[in-house]
Amino acid sequence: MQTPETLSKSNQINRPPLVLIGASVREAAQSARRGGYRVIGIDLFGDTDTRELCDEFYLLSPGIQQMTRPELDGRVLAAIQGLPILPVGGLRCWPADLPSDGLFGSDPTENGVSENGVLGDHSSGQRAYRPPGCFRDFGELRDFAGDPAIGFPETIDAITPPGRGKWLRKRTDSCGGLGITWAAKRDSSSLFYQRPTGDKNQAADQNHLGDQGSETRLQRWVRGRPFGATLIHDGDQATLVGVCRSVVTRIGTFPFAYGGSIGPVALPPSVSDGITRFADRVAETRRLKGLFNIDFILDGDNRAWILEVNPRWSASMELLEGQLRESDPTFSLIAMDLRSRERRLRSVERLSLRCQPRSNYQPRSIYFKRIHFASRSQVFRRQRWTAALRLGSSLHDIPVDGQRIGMGEPICTEIERLDWNM
Repeated sequence: MQTPETLSKSNQINRPPLVLIGASVREAAQSARRGGYRVIGIDLFGDTDTRELCDEFYLLSPGIQQMTRPELDGRVLAAIQGLPILPVGGLRCWPADLPSDGLFGSDPTENGVSENGVLGDHSSGQRAYRPPGCFRDFGELRDFAGDPAIGFPETIDAITPPGRGKWLRKRTDSCGGLGITWAAKRDSSSLFYQRPTGDKNQAADQNHLGDQGSETRLQRWVRGRPFGATLIHDGDQATLVGVCRSVVTRIGTFPFAYGGSIGPVALPPSVSDGITRFADRVAETRRLKGLFNIDFILDGDNRAWILEVNPRWSASMELLEGQLRESDPTFSLIAMDLRSRERRLRSVERLSLRCQPRSNYQPRSIYFKRIHFASRSQVFRRQRWTAALRLGSSLHDIPVDGQRIGMGEPICTEIERLDWNM
């Protein structure tokens, strides 16, 4: 995979600007630069490779996650005014003054579609913005999942789980697996609402789960393997780009935190078709356009159980882009995302979007993304990590050299190109 250092920042005037804002914008920034955009990045971490990828970069205040209505610094507002803005997720509280002019993505339940087909709030004088968070209206997701190949786990609004089976306590406004715990028969809410430090794509969970206003539900646990499907909708139909197997890890009291992905991987055609039909129903009802992600569990009977829908860039998409770039080194999912919001994709474009698992007939690679967490408090040394990399691996989300990393905190991300078949 191409490193940030090889992505030139020349010809800035000839490249259209694109503002990316989220908890961490590194992956989306990498894709946007490949798509020919001049990237203005805004996130919480400002990792060294993120800054290298962005033509301009602005750091959000860490306290933004605890603010009810945070505001952007005047310098940031001045820099992004009038530019196209693409939120890439991960923030729990979005800046109240985030400009709506040129905004890609908004809450489709409250805002409509502009004349050029771009989802967002473009009405005159409007400055408030509701982010395209995860769709966790459990009743609505259950209705969308009415398909022989697609199900939705039994979900109830209760404090104490029923006396049968295993149950999870799920918070409705979390991401990346933070906010999901086992629900005991006689639990007290305060025992379960301890927030460990999560990874940079999970930064939405800066508040304790027991905070005022947090909504939780009990959901029956489904035995199976976790996956994330990436799709793109152009207003006409959904195209399944690819599927990655999710890797979960325990972070403090949360046993299902996102720890990485492997992909693309193959699914039975009945499951792939079911996921695509589900995506069409969601997109048509919620008026979605562009890239989005569907997290699901695949059980032993090859039935997919929907967990959530993320209408934004997600963590596994860079692995799919990695494979697609083997056929076209200039390929960019972000560029295709924005294109699909403006017009219907051509047949050749749809074909170019479809990832394929490695096989004897198609010797394509798959990728393993792994987030490294600190087992103890330590100081980050880039040279040490770079020297330990295996052939075919690359380092990402790189902290400043000498930065102290606390126990349980994410250190960096490693992506390895694999030469074996899933």
